[in-house]
Amino acid sequence: MKNTILLLLGALLLIKCSDKPDITAPTIDDTFFFAKIGKNGYDIKNDGAKGKAIRTIQEYPTYEFVFHHTFKTELFRPNIETTTLKVEVETPENDKTYSSATGLSDVNQNLKVITCEVATQEVETSPVEKKTYEPHDKKTPIILEVLKVDKDPSSGVKIVEGKIKGFLFNNENLKDSIEIDAHFRTKSYNQN
Repeated sequence: MKNTILLLLGALLLIKCSDKPDITAPTIDDTFFFAKIGKNGYDIKNDGAKGKAIRTIQEYPTYEFVFHHTFKTELFRPNIETTTLKVEVETPENDKTYSSATGLSDVNQNLKVITCEVATQEVETSPVEKKTYEPHDKKTPIILEVLKVDKDPSSGVKIVEGKIKGFLFNNENLKDSIEIDAHFRTKSYNQN
């Protein structure tokens, strides 16, 4: 009788242990954008809140990601500035370099698109002044270096980490340029 009770208690214990829910560690968002674009510095980590500053828009047929950030300055005059950097490449691969120029010996592939739009507004009721900056054939090329490509373990989406360095030029005035020096990590949030 004693052995039967111990056997039943052991069976109940095994059943109870197997009923425990599967505890999975929460997904940590480790995407970021650390950069200097023109005169502005950015040190931004996506933190799980809505409105990701850097995110992948699509993976196929080309890989496209965007950085979008708005901030207000209150120093001498109230000012609202929105910066949008858009990058599009063929399939990004580990340790590959992409350039806005063609025919460079140390570059694996060409960038499809890289543009930066800066919109400035002095006060919320004033008109918005927009400038678009792009690579120029006769000027210094901009380089995208892919450091690492891996998959998000929870969603399976591609995560790309890399660096962007070089100059983009105002398409209306080539004397107006901005320097970009960025380190980023991005992924898509559409499937999460």
